[in-house]
Order: sequence, then structure tokens, then C-alpha cells
Amino acid sequence: MEKNKFIALILFTAASLCHAYTQEELLQKLYENNAEIIKAESDYTQASLDLKDAKGGLGPVIDLQISGTYMVNPPIGEISVSTQDVINLFSNEGYTLPSIPFERSLVVYEGMEHTLYNFSLSLTQPIFTWGKLTNAVKLYEQVKEIRLLQKNDLIRKKEAELFSRLTAIHYLSQIDSLLDEQSLYAKRLVEISDAYAKNGLLLNQDVLNAKMQAQEIDIAKKNLEREKEIQKIEIQKLLSDEIDFSDLDFAPDEKKLRRFLSYSLSEIEESSSAAENNQIKILNSLIETSRLAKNIADASVYWKPDVALQSSVGYAGQRFPFIQDEWDDYGKYSLNFSLGLRTTVWDGGKALRNVQRKEDELNLALSRYSDSVLQLKMAGATSYSDLHLAESRCQYQKLLIENDGLSINRYESEYRAGFGTEMDVLKAKIKKITDTISLLQMQIEMYSACFTLDYLCGEGM
Repeated sequence: MEKNKFIALILFTAASLCHAYTQEELLQKLYENNAEIIKAESDYTQASLDLKDAKGGLGPVIDLQISGTYMVNPPIGEISVSTQDVINLFSNEGYTLPSIPFERSLVVYEGMEHTLYNFSLSLTQPIFTWGKLTNAVKLYEQVKEIRLLQKNDLIRKKEAELFSRLTAIHYLSQIDSLLDEQSLYAKRLVEISDAYAKNGLLLNQDVLNAKMQAQEIDIAKKNLEREKEIQKIEIQKLLSDEIDFSDLDFAPDEKKLRRFLSYSLSEIEESSSAAENNQIKILNSLIETSRLAKNIADASVYWKPDVALQSSVGYAGQRFPFIQDEWDDYGKYSLNFSLGLRTTVWDGGKALRNVQRKEDELNLALSRYSDSVLQLKMAGATSYSDLHLAESRCQYQKLLIENDGLSINRYESEYRAGFGTEMDVLKAKIKKITDTISLLQMQIEMYSACFTLDYLCGEGM
């Protein structure tokens, strides 16, 4: 039984170690861990809260104040009168009271208690603000929309970058294997060259050329390792996580590549600047926010009063209401209604200059829109040209590789027939691998242009 558990544990561990990251898993890591996407999500959340604050400004503001005071020496103390003063008072009115042999004091008011409670509930409701509050709500709605569009645009941008780097690693790994094979051919070529040179059949310069070629392959191998490491570091930065790249399950999307190769330049330019594009939506929202900000500034100039209604209800007394006995006899309530107007008469011209600033920002947003549309079209056209140029170079390179294969067959036939050399076969194989590596590098460039177009054209393609 224990043996079976041990075997099961080993199998489970082996399965965990052999787990291959799928494209969906990598994207999920990107969405959850990428610092820029997390910040964009936070900006959207803040914009949502700001919008709720703006909508809250349309409703009333309700304030409640409660205070309790203990007075060591109340301001109104005991009030009393002497009995003789009372008798004199009645005598002056024509009444006769019996005289009292001893003068005494009569307590009229025992004085304030040591406690004093105050309760106040006030409500302030804006009535008319020249559209400032409603325009503020519309403005924050636009800001929220911008944050959402920026987040979605950033996600698409990071997706394109991730796919480009994964594609680069995919082809760089193939190049790595080809360089290993090419290195074996180069070493064999150096060995044969040395042997021929010792027998006087080859010049020392030819031997040196063979060694230089082998060294170039070694340098290319190191450059490749450096490039792969850079790509891996950048992917880990995108995912904010360390992953085992030997477990990657990724292949370039050939369907997407063929789809973008089928589009015309006019379709790419139209899609990159279409109204459905996130960048264009952001530009339109920025124009609208500038327009709303100008309307708010126009409503904030001089002699445009804001009108608000304020009402308040309160209670002040010496005993806590509803808890202490006879609390209503020791206090009183109040109920007030007020209509208020508030406006700026003059502030040195700040309000007028603020209107001019907002108008200038609106004009700037309009000018940026035209410029940005042109730049998006140019970016789409550039990536389109890069894609088709890389595709044409790949077609040419494939012809070269096919020709290299024919050359290898010819040299191998000559070598087997006895009038050719192994050196010619090795040089032909080295050349074919070199041309194949160039093809793989061109495919990296082609896919990079494809993913750039996918980002620029948005979800419309």
C-alpha cells in the first residue's frame, strides 16, 4: 500500500513538472499580474467612484450634529424673591396680606441643570446651478469611458507584445537547433581542411577561412542565447511571474497571418482609423470632455448665481430626549427653511481666463484628433508594408533553400561518384542552414508586423 502511494506521488510530481503553459493560461497570467494592466484597472475603478460622487452632487447633503455639554457652573442659577417683596407687590396692587414675622425667600426657579444637549439635522438641496452639476456628471461619464477604453487598448497592446515575443522564442529555438547542426558541419570542415593543408592540397588561407566560419557560428550561437534571454526576461516582466520556458505550448497563429496578408492597404487604413477603434473612441471622448469642461467654465463666470434650498430641524434642552423624564419641558425644537443664492462678483478675472483655457484645450483636442487619425493610418500602412515585404522576402528565401537542397544533392552525388569532395557537401549544407536561419528571422519580422496590425486595427478585423 505504501509503495503504491509512493509511486502515485512520483507520477503526480512528474505530471506537474511536465505541465505545459497554454496560450489561455499565459493570457490569464497577463491579465492578473501585469502591473500596467492592474494600474489601468485601478484607474477605471477610481473613475467609476468619481462618477458616483458626481451623481451624488445632484442629491441633497444631509448633516447631523449632536453635542452634549456638562456645565460645572450653569449660566442661569437659582432665582428667588423675599416674602417681604411679595407682600409689598400685592400691597401696591390693593391687596392686603398678613404680615410675616420672619422674612423668608421663595424659590421661583431652581436654576439650569448641569447638562445641555443639542441636536441638529440639516438638509441642503441644489436647485439651479446653470448646468454645472449635470455637465459634471456627463464629464465623469466620459472619463470613465476613457479609462475603460484605455484599459482595453492596453490589454490588446500587451497581448500583441506577448504574442510577438512568444513567436520570437518559438523561431529562435528552431534557429538554436540549426546552429548546433551547423556547428557540427563547420567543425568537420575545419578537420578536413587541416588534413588537406598538411598534405599540401589546401592553402592555409582556406583553413583559416574555415576556422573563421566556425567561429562566426559560435558568435551567432552566443548572440542567439542573449536574444532568447532578453525575450524571456521581457515575457516574465509582462506576466510578472517566472515561468519555465521549456514547458511552453505555443505556436504562431498562421490563420491570423494569412488573414492579414489577404487585406488590402485601403482596408488596413480604414480599419486603423475607424470609429470602432479604441484609439479613435478615446480621441472622441477627450474632445467631449474638453467641451463639457468649457461648458462648466462658462457656467462659473460672474453674476450666475447658484440656488439651493436649506432646511434644518433641531432640539436643544437640558435633558436627553426620550430617555430622561420631562425632557420636552426642559427644551425646545426648531424648524427652519432657507433659500440661498451664491455667485462670484469678481475674482480678478480668473473665471474669464479659465473659460479661455478650456476653449484652448478644446481646440487642441480637435487638432490632435486630426493628427492622431493621420498617424494611425500611417502606422497601419507602415506595418502593412513591413508585413508584405517580409512575406516577399520569405518566398524568395524559400526558393534559395530549395536551390540549396538541389546543390547538396548534386555535391553528394559527385562525392559518391568519386570526383567530388566532402568539403563541397559540407559547405552546401552550411549554406542551406544559413539561408534557413535567415528565413526563420524573416518569419519573426513578418509575425511582428502581423501582431502590430492586429493591435492597430482593433477588433474590427
